[in-house]
Amino acid sequence: MGTLAIDIETASPDEAPSTQEQFRETSYFELVAIAVGYRDGSGTESDVLFRAGGWEQEHTADLLERLFAWCEGRDVETVLTYNGNGFDRIHLENWSRSLDENGVTAGMARRTESLFATHRDLAEVSLDKYRSRISGGGTSFERICRWEDVDVAETRYADYDLHESVHEGYGSHVKGQHIGDSLGELYVDLHVSGATETTTYRQLKRMLTEYAVADVLPLFELDANL
Repeated sequence: MGTLAIDIETASPDEAPSTQEQFRETSYFELVAIAVGYRDGSGTESDVLFRAGGWEQEHTADLLERLFAWCEGRDVETVLTYNGNGFDRIHLENWSRSLDENGVTAGMARRTESLFATHRDLAEVSLDKYRSRISGGGTSFERICRWEDVDVAETRYADYDLHESVHEGYGSHVKGQHIGDSLGELYVDLHVSGATETTTYRQLKRMLTEYAVADVLPLFELDANL
């Protein structure tokens, strides 16, 4: 038996959410990538599954199918997220229901709900543990990891051969908000345009991969500590 960790990266190509409540509304988001990790007695492995086309629903369906294919053959006892009940799980289940309702897939909602049957949201566990230190109902993944002495690798823009215009105004470190604001959409646009051999595409994909892996792998240690 093993543990699966999931973290999604999204973009908002039509309209960006402007309130906290809107972050729970799937209409503001499109799926760009799913970071996955798996740990059992034999070790830990991880991968990042990227969208392979434009914003059409069939490409969302393809990415979800690749998620299930990745999980196939792995004996998953528990699924970990950080704030999955406030973001990742909500949107994955909503996309799955929409795919079924529009006839793109059949049974996708059932499969997704089944995947999360043993879900453990570490943001909720952290809130229970640190309620006296947290105001406003939650805190960041990075802060909880610091409190629990869990290392989270920093992804720095300076480590990638990208023109400054790609990350102008974003500071020195990649954040999930940057992916949602522009980087995720840029990745998809480059892929759709066939620019997959360009330095910008290759460096952007490497950066997004390393950022996503750095978000998903610490979940195992954080879970053990909490």
